[in-house]
Amino acid sequence: MENKKYKLDLEDFKIVGSVKLFRIVALTSFSSVSAGDLGGYIKSEENLSISGDAWVYGNASVSENAEVFWISKIGSDLSTLTVFRTKDGFKLSRGCFLGTFQEFKKAVEKKDKDCEYRKEYELLYPLIEHKFGKFLK
Repeated sequence: MENKKYKLDLEDFKIVGSVKLFRIVALTSFSSVSAGDLGGYIKSEENLSISGDAWVYGNASVSENAEVFWISKIGSDLSTLTVFRTKDGFKLSRGCFLGTFQEFKKAVEKKDKDCEYRKEYELLYPLIEHKFGKFLK
């Protein structure tokens, strides 16, 4: 049995529509998250894996048909690239970057052409476009 990386704080919740979402609290340190950090809100543990580096940041909410996609262990620090829907469309988050797909591609273009991490990101573009293409323009 794998150790849990977070718990639901049953006393810290919010209601969105008719859905009750609970704040998550990190139980262990992983990636850029430290034990004790407060995360965002999720409906149930089915909305966030207990393995890997996935995390819900800030006041973000994940419930029902959330559209979140992440790829872990990528880039120079083997962190996580997350694609998620916001009220304004889809955004990508990676390390200190937060922006649109087009902004992410421009940021990657600035990397040295021979950089292995640039190549990793470029290989992900077709997959991201396949999953979210009509929303990324």
